This record gives sequence, C-alpha cells and structure tokens, in this order.
Amino acid sequence: MKANFWFLAGTTLIYGIVIAVLNKIPVVSILSGILGWGLIVICLKIHDGETAKISDLFSQLKNILKYLGSTILYCLIVLGGLILLIVPGVMWAIKYQFFSYLIVDKKMGIMEALRKSAELTKGSRNKLFGFCILMGLINIAGAIALVIGLFATIPTTAIACAYVYRKLSNGTTPQVKPVITPASIA
Repeated sequence: MKANFWFLAGTTLIYGIVIAVLNKIPVVSILSGILGWGLIVICLKIHDGETAKISDLFSQLKNILKYLGSTILYCLIVLGGLILLIVPGVMWAIKYQFFSYLIVDKKMGIMEALRKSAELTKGSRNKLFGFCILMGLINIAGAIALVIGLFATIPTTAIACAYVYRKLSNGTTPQVKPVITPASIA
C-alpha cells in the first residue's frame, strides 16, 4: 500500500465521490458496486506486482448483469441466515465473501464462484471472522481520524483482503504478521 499510496488515495477519492453522489439514485447506485469490483482488479494487480490504472476501476462495467445477479443472491443468502438468528448469516457472509473476487479474477459464473468461495474459506472461517472484525475496526479508526484517515485505511484493508484471497486461492493459510512487536515498542 505504501508504494502505491497516492494512486490508491486517488482511486479511493474517486470511488468515494461516486458512492456519495450516485448512491442517492437507486438505479445508478449499482455503479458503485461495479466500481467495487474494479477496486478488486486494482488491488489484485497491486498485490501481484502489476501496474494498475485508474481505468481498471471501470473495467468491470461489462459485468453489470453478473454483478446484479451475484450480489442479489449473496444478499439473500446472508439475509436468510440473519433471519435464522443472526449467527448463520454471519457464517454465510464469511463463507461466501470471496465470490466477487472469483468472478472478477477467475471469470467464474455466479454459482461456481459461491461454491469455490465456500471451498476456499473452509477451515479458515474463524480466522476470517477475526480478520473482518479487524478490517472494520481499522476503517472505523480511519473515519474517526476526521475521515481523512480513510484515505489510508480503505486502501490498506482492500490490499489486505486481496492478500488473504490470494493466499486462500493458492491453497496456503494467510499468515498475519504483527505490525507492532514488543521489540519495536522498547
């Protein structure tokens, strides 16, 4: 993230403006989701050491129908779980959280991506739950820091999600290295 800070901050700004302005119009708010998929493309490229471009943010416009179908299905799955006393909804949200990465990265169909996401997250769901909580807390801290902090926290957490996805899709367990160690405090 540090090596691409200005690019990611600019991308976050564009993404934020689109969400803030266009989410007021229901039909156009779909665009923010498509841009979210474009953000996945950018994060995966940066993770993989490739050069990302602002145009990558708009690269998933061609997948608007796939976005609509998969997002509606994912939301219905999670909502159904939430109705079943919340815990299943949280479990299913974590189980299927990488469906969009698989559609964008591997060009999978909706059902195939959901099945593969379930396979990828199997055995790591408790760690992924903790990871999601941590990502949320980091972004809350960014928002508390006069919202300016989000220019650092959103790209950082997005790259972290791409890292976890890549590790899981390569069949390895993501290793979280602490940023603050006892030696760095002393």
